[in-house]
Amino acid sequence: MCKHARSEMMNTKNTILFHEAQEFKRPWLVVLLLIGILLPIGILISATLKEQLSSMELVLSLIAVTAFEIPICLFFFLTKFETIVMPEGFGYRWWPLQKKYRVMLKDEIKQIAVRKSPTMTYGYHWIIGYGWVNNIRGNMGFQVILKSGKKLFIGSQQVEQLKAALEKLLNNRIGEFRNEF
Repeated sequence: MCKHARSEMMNTKNTILFHEAQEFKRPWLVVLLLIGILLPIGILISATLKEQLSSMELVLSLIAVTAFEIPICLFFFLTKFETIVMPEGFGYRWWPLQKKYRVMLKDEIKQIAVRKSPTMTYGYHWIIGYGWVNNIRGNMGFQVILKSGKKLFIGSQQVEQLKAALEKLLNNRIGEFRNEF
């Protein structure tokens, strides 16, 4: 289907069968980000106390460190992975990096199956056997294979609800993923 028809699908007030927004807000991530901020600041203050840095160098270094660290923290706290299922198909996006959903219409889908997510993988990246992986947290998701041959993995915190919406979309039961090697 053409891009115009896809964008119309996501811009209209259609019935939403499922919507999920996952965020990076995890305790261990907060600790890592705080360490990433406080460690350089501590090193700079220590160097100043040992008189290896002047007060002016300290101020300039602190400005540089905070100008670098604050956008990184904001990125992690604002980024969401959103999944949406509508009667015409389903879509996903990484907000605020993508304003529009990447949409798969139901007639483009060859197979969808529940699958365990790759170990210790978060974000958007390529993994052999999974294709493009989109995951923030959790250990389960859906392996999607399109008729074009493209593979895609969508992680979810709400696997059962997403499964029910996808089954309604496809008018088909979704099973467990099986390797075809």
